[in-house]
Amino acid sequence: MSKQWSVVVAALVLTATPHVLSATPKASAQKPAAKPSALDAEFQSQKAKLDELRKQAEDARDAAREAARQEKGVMERLSKADEALKATQEYLEKLKLGQNLVGEQIKKTTLELSWAEDELKSRREELVHRVRYAYMYDQTRSLEILFSAESLPTLLQRTAFLNRVLQQDRVLIEQVSARQADVKNTLARLEQQQEDMRNLLDEKQKEEIHYANLKEERGKDLEEVRDQKAANEAAAQELEQSAKALERVLADLDRRRKEALKQKNMSVEQLDLQNFGANRGRLPWPVQGNVLTGFGPHQHPKYKTVVISNGLDIAAAEGAEVRCVGSGIVDLVQWLPGYGETVIVNHGRSYYTIYGHLGSVNVRPDDRVDPGHLLGTVGDTGSLKGVCLHFEVRQGGEAQDPVLWLR
Repeated sequence: MSKQWSVVVAALVLTATPHVLSATPKASAQKPAAKPSALDAEFQSQKAKLDELRKQAEDARDAAREAARQEKGVMERLSKADEALKATQEYLEKLKLGQNLVGEQIKKTTLELSWAEDELKSRREELVHRVRYAYMYDQTRSLEILFSAESLPTLLQRTAFLNRVLQQDRVLIEQVSARQADVKNTLARLEQQQEDMRNLLDEKQKEEIHYANLKEERGKDLEEVRDQKAANEAAAQELEQSAKALERVLADLDRRRKEALKQKNMSVEQLDLQNFGANRGRLPWPVQGNVLTGFGPHQHPKYKTVVISNGLDIAAAEGAEVRCVGSGIVDLVQWLPGYGETVIVNHGRSYYTIYGHLGSVNVRPDDRVDPGHLLGTVGDTGSLKGVCLHFEVRQGGEAQDPVLWLR
């Protein structure tokens, strides 16, 4: 090789050397952590709701305990117990939803971790192969390749080729490093999700115990009504007060109905045109079951206390579907003393149907409903008779015998 040619080669070697001789790649930017998945984001939003529901359940249970401590009337104690049961049940349902979400998170993250570990293994094997090759042939081999070039174009081609090879090695090392970080981050996320699951399971078990205790206390109050004359008489008086309170609610609803008519509310006007009163004796039953208590006054066989029933108490399986008996608009969805969770439907011309002691509700105020529309399910909220549906038909606030309306 001529002296002039050696100088050219040396100059190119010096240019390429930082790339060729460098076994360690430049520090690459840290790959950002994976963004939370939709499931992660949904669970985080649920956490705030869980905290709110837990507080509501605790407050409701405190109120129930306070009512018992102050020896309030049995209906008030039942009311507080029902509110606590409802709040606890809502919290339990949200905990179950959170549990399902975390379960889905864990499945997804476990799969991501498996993929990341498989890819990391593949990249590591590739990198080990490249390191072994570099060790065997060393950088002297690269210099030999350069110095053996017979012309400047060949030298330039070989230099560019070596640089590309080393750049690929650098990328490979960076990929291994990034994938290692991915595995580490994914593993940390999986551990956090598993901790969330453990916490949810612990909280769910505690709430189930609270719920069972509340049910037991409520049962004791019901036994007191059945077994003690004073409690039975007090309950009869409280039920009478509850009936009067319901009449006030109905009067307010009818007042609002009449105001809506004055304002030419089309939905309310259409209800009047349907003439609900023409359906007397032809309405479907709201639920299938046996009548526990009929319409009118009822005397306790042992204590002789008299309670007037403004409707029917229909025994049915807990959770049985309660359906609307006619076309109308839902005017009220509310917990009422003595009636528990209640739905009131406006059928026009001052006709209303009332559905009480519901275990759950499937409608909201202002919903338009038709015969057979699902309103909710049978429960025992506010009930002294256990699981049943309380059903009433009212016209202008006056209670009607539902038997005369049902087919």
